[in-house]
Amino acid sequence: MSAELTIERPEFVERGAGTGVEALAAALIKDRFIEGTVSNGSLITHEERVMNTNIVMRFIVALLALLVSDAAVAQQRTYRDSMGRNIGRSITDTRGNTTSYDAMGRNTGRSVTDSRGNTTFYDSFGRNTGRSTTNGNKTTTYDSFGRRTGSTQRSR
Repeated sequence: MSAELTIERPEFVERGAGTGVEALAAALIKDRFIEGTVSNGSLITHEERVMNTNIVMRFIVALLALLVSDAAVAQQRTYRDSMGRNIGRSITDTRGNTTSYDAMGRNTGRSVTDSRGNTTFYDSFGRNTGRSTTNGNKTTTYDSFGRRTGSTQRSR
């Protein structure tokens, strides 16, 4: 089985190196290290590989910036007692999920809101402690066993 190497890069041929192995040797001598192939099978140089890597890196950085900006929209609240001392904080993400912390920064629980506005509450160990459902201007709360514990109705 024989393999044929054809270089279609004019800068290699112009140097009088010819095609095939001679052109490859000329490229290596010229410090244009051949690193791999692209999908069409043509050889690419080290500089082209670096340029392609830079483009990919810029894309990744832009994508991360978008993801970070989503987190920046999150809302943080700090709770204080009557003396002004920090007693805890909560962070609500863009989906309406809230995580609560005590004054020492320990997780005390979280709440997860679904697309219909229903919220499920969890303790610091992830155990379900209750839920609330919203129907129009009425919110009903339930304990972890599903028993109704109360309801509120907002005035219009």
